[in-house]
Amino acid sequence: MAVYSTNVPGVLYEVRYSVISNGTVALIPLSAYQYDFLYYPNNSLARFSEWHYVFYYNGSELYILNFTYVLARPPRIAFVNGSWYLNITTYTYSGIDSTIYRLNLRTFSIVPVKISWFKLLRENHVVSELNGWRIIIPKDFRLLDSNIPTADVVIANTEENARLYWDRVILVNSSKFPI
Repeated sequence: MAVYSTNVPGVLYEVRYSVISNGTVALIPLSAYQYDFLYYPNNSLARFSEWHYVFYYNGSELYILNFTYVLARPPRIAFVNGSWYLNITTYTYSGIDSTIYRLNLRTFSIVPVKISWFKLLRENHVVSELNGWRIIIPKDFRLLDSNIPTADVVIANTEENARLYWDRVILVNSSKFPI
C-alpha cells in the first residue's frame, strides 16, 4: 500500500481506453476514474468514482453506445466470424452479473448468446489498423503489455496533484478543462 500526501484540493482523472478494430470499424472501450481530494479544517478526504463506456467509430462518425451506463467493469470485446461479441459485467439487484452479447451495429442492439468467452478469444480477429490507417497511441500514454492499441492517461488540474503520478500526466488549467 502506498500513501501519498498533498496539500492542495483537486481532482485527478485517469482515462484508459483501447481501440479494437476489425479493419473497417472500431469499438473503443473507455474507463474514466476520478480521484477527488477534499480538505476540511481538521480533516481531509479522498473520493473515488469510476465510469465505463463503449464507443463505436465507423471511420467518420463516433457514437457512444447507450447501454454503457450499467457497466460495472470495462467490457471485453472480440470480433469473430464477422460479428462483434461483448463480455459485459453489470450491476444487478443481487450483485454483479457477467453475460456475453452479440452486438448488431446496424440496429445498435445487443442479444445475449450462449458461447464460451475463451472460445471467442481463441478465434478473435482484431487488427491494429482502420481502413488502411495504422492505429497508434502516443508513446507517453501507450500501455506496452497489450497486443491491441491501449492507452492510460492521467489528467490533473494542479501541479502538486500531478506529482501523485510519476508518468502519463497531462496538466491542465482547470478553467480550460472541459467538464
